[in-house]
Amino acid sequence: MKLRIAFEISLIFLVLFFPGLGLSQREPGAFSPDLVRLGLYVFPGLALIGFFLLQAENRPFRPSLKAGPRDLLAALLCLAALCLIALGFQALSRLAPELPSPPLLVKPSGAFSWFVLVLFYLASGYLEEGYFRIYLEARLGRAGCGPLARLLLSSCLFALCHLYQGLPGFCNAFVSGIFLLFFYRKTRLPHGLALGHGLYNILAYVLS
Repeated sequence: MKLRIAFEISLIFLVLFFPGLGLSQREPGAFSPDLVRLGLYVFPGLALIGFFLLQAENRPFRPSLKAGPRDLLAALLCLAALCLIALGFQALSRLAPELPSPPLLVKPSGAFSWFVLVLFYLASGYLEEGYFRIYLEARLGRAGCGPLARLLLSSCLFALCHLYQGLPGFCNAFVSGIFLLFFYRKTRLPHGLALGHGLYNILAYVLS
């Protein structure tokens, strides 16, 4: 059982996130790159994670998917906390030796491109939270891993997906991953968690 779950976790990570290490980079002049990534990457990824979470053996570990006003409050709290973590690492990075900058992002042009970009980042929030917090918490719990092991493993995998942002981005993602899992465990509000993450990504993109 444990070997099967480890294989399943590794396979999904490699399929969804290892090729995606550079998906945050945008090619100048590309035709709706975010629309392509939504159709070929984010939505299929969400469907894959949902398929595994709907298995009967994961039922005791699944959260309720019913959305409510508490999710909006949770999203705002999550957004504020992620911003504080990012600001803290930004302040620390000024004290460290100069490090390579993350890849520059080309801003979209036109209302439709911005709409697709916002939709992409919101959906990506669901994809990342669906895997790194909800799915891993369920599957690792099913495998008998303790709370600390689940916390460290999910945060390490989450940080690996941000290596393209350099060392500051890796460290920021690791600490953010710890916070996000604690937040999920306390609230069990997947929509608030995913929306807060997506809103943070949008804000970080706009300010970059």
